[in-house]
Amino acid sequence: MGGAAALLLAGVLLLTGTPAQATPAHQMIDNRGTGSALCWNRSGGGQTKGTTVIAYNCGDNNNNFEEVGVPNMCGGGVVTQICPFTVGSGLNSAWAGAEIISVEWGSSGLCVGGNSSTDNDAHLTDCPNDDGSCPVSNSCWSTIMVRVPSAYPGSGGRNYDVLINRNWSDWYVSHSSPQCNAWSCSLIASDTFGFQNPIVLQVGDAQVRADNPGGAAHFNQWSNP
Repeated sequence: MGGAAALLLAGVLLLTGTPAQATPAHQMIDNRGTGSALCWNRSGGGQTKGTTVIAYNCGDNNNNFEEVGVPNMCGGGVVTQICPFTVGSGLNSAWAGAEIISVEWGSSGLCVGGNSSTDNDAHLTDCPNDDGSCPVSNSCWSTIMVRVPSAYPGSGGRNYDVLINRNWSDWYVSHSSPQCNAWSCSLIASDTFGFQNPIVLQVGDAQVRADNPGGAAHFNQWSNP
């Protein structure tokens, strides 16, 4: 093959090769700072129910997660005095007016939750319906979360929130000793164990539980630009 033909073939290969993957449009980014932040990630690129959701380097192709409202739940998608938490726990009054969300992988119909009622590590599972119910009985454990502003704006100019898990906070109401009440019952999503470890859905941040979400640890605050 002549030199000109070889150059032409190289040009064609460059033009027709697999394009570089762009940074996902939506990432769940923690508040460690722009140089060391971690993001929610589908472990191993898994695309099915049961895939573990871990903390990983931001910008990875498997980081496409987006906060999605639950518009027909409680007060049109926000916490009321009687919904969505256990009535009598004080949680509804504590977080009244906050937005109710789930975290969806892209537009796949799969959301972040647990594999069962006792699973506190994040996995892909069914997304809740618009009223917060599960599409199949017991298929969307721990997918309902309440978004409460924390750092506003936070590191890198982003606004951050803490994500209070409804199922695990309700569980803590009946399992705490001494008995929790209101803010002190709140358990949240966190990457407290860091890089390549599962996002945990039931961490108790001392500042959040003292009604000071702005003081939450950096690994307990999330931005979804």
